Amino acid sequence: LEGVKVAREQGMTRGWAAFLLAEGANRCTRLGRLGDAQRMIDEALAFGATGLQGGFVNEIAARVAVMTGRYDAARSHVEEALRLLRLAAGAMWIAPLHARRVELAGLDGDIDAARRAVTDGQASGDNEYPFYARELYLSALRVEGDEAARARAARDLEAEREAVRSGEALAARMRELAAIAENPQPQVA
Repeated sequence: LEGVKVAREQGMTRGWAAFLLAEGANRCTRLGRLGDAQRMIDEALAFGATGLQGGFVNEIAARVAVMTGRYDAARSHVEEALRLLRLAAGAMWIAPLHARRVELAGLDGDIDAARRAVTDGQASGDNEYPFYARELYLSALRVEGDEAARARAARDLEAEREAVRSGEALAARMRELAAIAENPQPQVA
């Protein structure tokens, strides 16, 4: 928040102040401080950031919206972030955004859309940094677990097997990423 103050003083509200407010909101979501997160992200959105900063602001706005049950708003923010980050590469930008897509597809019960979002999120390829990729894989594991439970309840053995197979592959990839990390953060481990 001190950085936000300096960015404002320097006339960098549209870029850095918005980015830093979104980063603060992101950290508030991890602490369960959703009211603070909403306040910060609303302020960041009002600055009208574009490019990477705007994409990040919208991804965090989508995260806050999902966590507070405002799914239409989350979808709108995801679409805007996808537009703004269309040329971005790397797990830092790509994996969390596609994790939001996975979560929303899971809420819709659309396993095919969730799996497409995972594939899109893995497009960062060689730059699949474990700290950021974990969001994508954790979201996908939850959705595959829900799909397996739904399929089991419906006695659809093939769909259940596919969800379990997919979940096992996701977990294996995350373990692989954690193993190659020099010093994996606790969230990754």
